[in-house]
Amino acid sequence: MVIAFRPDSAYSGQINANNWYRIMQRKDVFIGQFDPNSDPSDFAGVTMYGFPGRMKP
Repeated sequence: MVIAFRPDSAYSGQINANNWYRIMQRKDVFIGQFDPNSDPSDFAGVTMYGFPGRMKP
């Protein structure tokens, strides 16, 4: 799994190895994913962590 963000992303100054999962659980954080046809493992990872419905294609 890769967590990528830009310097101007919400919480970019706060996210780290110890709290990334808490940041991603916030309702104002959007999760992006690749095309599930070209990378089906990405869909499984997002689903496993419980973020479906908050994803942006």
